Amino acid sequence: MPPFDDDILRWADYVPQETMFWRRSLWEKAGGALDERFAYALDWELLLRFMRHGARFRRVSRFLGGFRVHALQKTQAHASTSGAAEIGLILEKLHGRKVSLDEVSSRTKLYFARSTMYDALYRLGVLRA
Repeated sequence: MPPFDDDILRWADYVPQETMFWRRSLWEKAGGALDERFAYALDWELLLRFMRHGARFRRVSRFLGGFRVHALQKTQAHASTSGAAEIGLILEKLHGRKVSLDEVSSRTKLYFARSTMYDALYRLGVLRA
């Protein structure tokens, strides 16, 4: 992934949650709990709360975790139903209005293009983890 971009985080949840670590003091400043109204986008909501409480995000150039993609995985199974609804709620709260998927795509496409470039350079051996 390219370096962290807090503006992109306001448009898309792109931080792999299985690689996140934080200090207890930040957790407590941000309320010390997950928002149980969310079952799908709870990690994104937490990251946004961390950001509001002054978190400094850092990209570590090491692989720290991974996940398997399969049909029953929450990300896959609920993306177009409860996931879309939760994402819509978060986007509306952040931007004060309904936000279309086209706008999200427009605002994030350059970052994700850079991500694709970083991946290709890593696979070619130009970048190292």
